[in-house]
Amino acid sequence: MAKNGCPTYRSTRGGQSGLQFEDAVFEGLARDGGLLVPDFIPDVSSTLKSWSSLAFHELAFEIVSRYCPEDVIPAPDLRELLKKSYSTFEHPEVVPCPKYGDIHVMELFHGPSSSFKDVALQGLGNLYEYFLKRNPRRLTILAATSGDTGSAAIHGLAGKEKIDCFVLFPEGRVSPVQQLQMTSVLDANVHCISVEGGTFDDCQNIVKELMSDLDFKQKFGIGAVNSINWARILFQITYYFYTYYKLCPACDGELSFSVPTGNFGDILAGYYAKRMGLPVKHLIVATNANDILHRFFTCGEYDKGQVYATTSPSMDIQISSNFERYLFYLYGEDSSKLAGAMSSFKATGKLHVDEQTRELASRDFLSGAADNDMVKAAMQAYHKAHGYMLCPHTACGVCAFDQLQRKDVLGAGHKVVVLGTASPAKFPEAVVDATGVQPPPPPAIARLEGSKTKCMKSLNSAQSIYNTIERSLYDRGTYLHYADRPKEERCDALPCEAGMWLVALDVEGTLVGEAWLELQRKTGLEELKITTAHEPDYDKLMMYRIDVLRRNGIKLQDMKDVIGAMEPLPGCKEFLEWLKKVVPRVVLLTDTFEEYAMPLFDKLGFPSVFCNSLTVSEQGEITGHILRLRDQKRKAVESFQRLNFRVIAIGDSFNDISMMKAAEGGILMHASEKVVKAHGGEFPICTDYDALKERILDIVMRPPATPAKPLVIPTPLEYESAYRRMWLVLTNVAGTFAPEPWPALGAMTGIEELSTTTHDVPDYDNLMQVRARLLREHKITLENVYEKLKCLDPLPGANDFLTWLKPVVPRSFMISDSFEEFAEPIFQKLGHPMVFCNFLESDTEGYMVRHVVRLRDQKRLAVEEFQRLNFRVIAIGSSYLDVPMIKTAEAGILFKPSKHITDAHPDIATAMNYEELKTRILEIIDTGS
Repeated sequence: MAKNGCPTYRSTRGGQSGLQFEDAVFEGLARDGGLLVPDFIPDVSSTLKSWSSLAFHELAFEIVSRYCPEDVIPAPDLRELLKKSYSTFEHPEVVPCPKYGDIHVMELFHGPSSSFKDVALQGLGNLYEYFLKRNPRRLTILAATSGDTGSAAIHGLAGKEKIDCFVLFPEGRVSPVQQLQMTSVLDANVHCISVEGGTFDDCQNIVKELMSDLDFKQKFGIGAVNSINWARILFQITYYFYTYYKLCPACDGELSFSVPTGNFGDILAGYYAKRMGLPVKHLIVATNANDILHRFFTCGEYDKGQVYATTSPSMDIQISSNFERYLFYLYGEDSSKLAGAMSSFKATGKLHVDEQTRELASRDFLSGAADNDMVKAAMQAYHKAHGYMLCPHTACGVCAFDQLQRKDVLGAGHKVVVLGTASPAKFPEAVVDATGVQPPPPPAIARLEGSKTKCMKSLNSAQSIYNTIERSLYDRGTYLHYADRPKEERCDALPCEAGMWLVALDVEGTLVGEAWLELQRKTGLEELKITTAHEPDYDKLMMYRIDVLRRNGIKLQDMKDVIGAMEPLPGCKEFLEWLKKVVPRVVLLTDTFEEYAMPLFDKLGFPSVFCNSLTVSEQGEITGHILRLRDQKRKAVESFQRLNFRVIAIGDSFNDISMMKAAEGGILMHASEKVVKAHGGEFPICTDYDALKERILDIVMRPPATPAKPLVIPTPLEYESAYRRMWLVLTNVAGTFAPEPWPALGAMTGIEELSTTTHDVPDYDNLMQVRARLLREHKITLENVYEKLKCLDPLPGANDFLTWLKPVVPRSFMISDSFEEFAEPIFQKLGHPMVFCNFLESDTEGYMVRHVVRLRDQKRLAVEEFQRLNFRVIAIGSSYLDVPMIKTAEAGILFKPSKHITDAHPDIATAMNYEELKTRILEIIDTGS
């Protein structure tokens, strides 16, 4: 038993016990497939009268605090959480209970989604948010809905940090309003999935199957908001007590409740309320034509049958998930007996009890069922007699009450409450058919008109849903947490060293238009229509083009004017933004000339790196084309593979085929018919960016992991050195353009020892072990580290320096031996793609355990590979770890080095500020050294 007399939680099937409240909330479905229940039910009979005048959120506190001890959520926090949860309801009483004829209607539909599910899910969403603020984990909610749970879950979780919400619903089996309530929520963490050809039972079975897969559950941090989650039931108990106090303020009578139910969660909350001491005379199970529960309580037979589509779709269910919780109590809390019964039911679809057991059940619950005609008649009658509109689900509750009243089994002298589960405006077709009147929409529904929507479709299988979830999280970037990544996602191109993916894109034809075709359109010269898509021999093609330009008097400036007016292809910038989240390491390539590449690369937000050049006469005429490196795109792929990346190469022409064959994955984008005919069988073909996204995800996430290609033996550094004219700056970003992360963290946390860096200590592995120990000692998780470092900005003057550098040396790469969560936001603020970095890994508690080096001595090796790609490299760094790359480069500079380093390496040029750095770079370029 936990503190304050609160229960712990156990599985109905006996496989788990002793869970604390927070664990039970996150667990959802028990690991043995059962449902979690409290190990005892608190009795509040002695305090019943003292609660009678409490507001709804105050009463919710009294009930929830009986199940959640103060050491899990302190009382002030719990009070505030519940007050916040019910402040979103439009009615001041939260759940008013007006009387019409012989019954009271408990109106549970004044929340954000206009259904009873809001009472629980507003609370559960805030509960998850509260727990996640102090927890390094992320949470992926997986829910099945027959209509109302989905919209209520989405409205409870939309926009909440560290949570993604996936809602499955059967295609064509929810009302149009219900579907719009879900799909019109456009928050990035909300994902609606329409299951093709499925029923709610299919959706629910998929959820249960996936939640029973412990690897899947752990990998994505899966949680539940369906009523299989104990907290759902707990929050719903409140409205039974609240309504009792409204109708019996002196606590001197009994109430009966008629509850429309399909999944048995709503009425189970009433059962718990009764067990806690609430004076309840009857609990009436009200079903529609899908009457499996009614058959159990009248015949003792719980047999799965066909799911019928009715006017009350939220109850179109044949397997009631929460019924297992009640069976646990009906079987005398015998877990082994229940586990056997549920195993047999899963195999046969049948569960029968003897007459004695059925009679015991009938003491807890009465029942009734209504088909569509009976529901319609009840809706008509109430509208005619009272001017009151019932939703078709609420009408099922009225029908069950009428049936039992006619049989004279309810008895006299007590009040009856029908639970109004949803606004009639959610089911306008059924309401109009019954009453002839369009139901007035509440504000929450009125706002939906004309809303944009988003929704995915999936096949009716657990594997398809698994794939959809995995891709969506990868797409959104929330799966890119290296402590959670399976090891196979890191390539092993070099033994024992972790790698990652990189995308190499040929720009022309995939992201921007072909420069020569644009010139053709402007000039009308038919001869310029020929490209590498038609003529694979690039040298031959360029000489032909130059001859065409010369004969027609077109000079380099004419081409610059045309290119300056060119814009990236529609949708490509959005694609690149998407790509950065999925594969943040992106390199743009082009075989065309620098005057074309630089302005377009700049418009795309990338430094111009790989291109060729032109020779020009004094009169400005183009006289020749200089290849910086023959077959540069293929060689670039091979260089990045040697730097321990797995590469996806994307191109459109014959000139791109060699790089695509060299890469781990190749994709043709916007390819001509001739290219498709020659190579369409070798590579997937895409004609738009959505298709390209799908192909990239296929490669990155395809099981089993795409293997790394064998490494190609590099060419000697002297090869083609005669063409080596283009300079490239390679900079260690930490200490040069951005603060060192560990001293910055030391300043933020007050941990002075974190300020030690490789400026002072060359042994990096030992230094990282010390840092890991310090973080654990001070109870700082990696999630805490990442959050703190997000606020770091580039060093003063860094962005201005890079703006100066671009026209001087337009090709620049940044590198960091630090970890990705530091590097990525800083690189973005500096306007550079994030390419080279390492990782930190955490243990199950979220604490750093080690620093994973993606590639040993990566900075020196990067210099060598860029030299092989025929660049002249200027290397800039500040620490001991930068010295090997500085000495390997054609020229090197130490920026603001410590005295330790300058004393050890007096031969390396230094710069103590950005003005000095500019001077050193100009000296290097001018002298050609």
